[in-house]
Amino acid sequence: MSEKQNLPIPTSVTVTAQFNIAFTQHGISVQKIQDEINSLEFTEDNLPRISELIKSIKGADKVIEAKHKEGKAPYLEGGKVWDEAKKSLLTINEGLLSQLTPKYNQLCAAIEQRQKEAENEKNRINAIKAGIESNLISFSSRIAQCQTNAELLAIERVINLEKSESRKTKYMEFHDEAIEKYDSVLLPILKDQKEKIKQKEELEKQILEAENSNNAAKIDELNEKKEQIDNEILQNQVNVQQEALNLPDTFDVVVAEEVFPEIKTVNRISFELVDAATALKKCPELITVEIKHREAQKVAMTLKEAGTFNGKDEVVVNGIRFFIDKSYK
Repeated sequence: MSEKQNLPIPTSVTVTAQFNIAFTQHGISVQKIQDEINSLEFTEDNLPRISELIKSIKGADKVIEAKHKEGKAPYLEGGKVWDEAKKSLLTINEGLLSQLTPKYNQLCAAIEQRQKEAENEKNRINAIKAGIESNLISFSSRIAQCQTNAELLAIERVINLEKSESRKTKYMEFHDEAIEKYDSVLLPILKDQKEKIKQKEELEKQILEAENSNNAAKIDELNEKKEQIDNEILQNQVNVQQEALNLPDTFDVVVAEEVFPEIKTVNRISFELVDAATALKKCPELITVEIKHREAQKVAMTLKEAGTFNGKDEVVVNGIRFFIDKSYK
């Protein structure tokens, strides 16, 4: 009689005992895990502990799988008993996980949503800041380019429009700060340019009068003064352009940032049948009564590698919806 034939037929009690011994050897206590779950508060502060409990349960699953494989190998008659014991224990672990995973995922998803909202708020503020700084550079340059009073009045009307109540929806809570920036930066440039243009126009008037009286000496003197004013206006343009290149952040906004608990995200491409007729026509190799998981997974990975999911959470291909299925660990 072979050694295999002399092996005792296992029972549910003896096999379960073998699993329990394996648990002890690996420092695993299902009851301890259950006790911890019973006293656990599902808060963000406890995310690390919840994650560790999930890992412990999954570690117990691995011990069960390994012990099941080891214990079943020499047996034929006892195989069914091992299978039943394995199923029973995995069902218990599934029940433990069901007490943790949904609430854990809910907490992580809420954190992720707040992170997105915080990022959107940061982008909104940065866009307003960038718009104000861009306007300061643009308006400064346009003022420096003005050669007549009419041109200055036109740009001044545009600046005043930006400062008006009608632009409050554009600048939102930073409207007053924008007005202060426009006044402090642009008004001195406007005032200086107005004065130079006024001087220039007065000189042009005097030159015309000197020409009418054929006073050559006066014409030369006035042209020299006008040329000086033209040079000062030109220098203003150069100065404004140079200052624009060296312009630092002129609109500092302090925003309180929430410190979020660390979460680990696992993205997987999932799929579901949304158009059975199209799917059966276009890709019958993927369809039985249900979606063939393994084959659909290959298609999903091909779509991912081709960049189909870039910027998207889901796509429908040949009647099958492939989507990002997110979980947390």
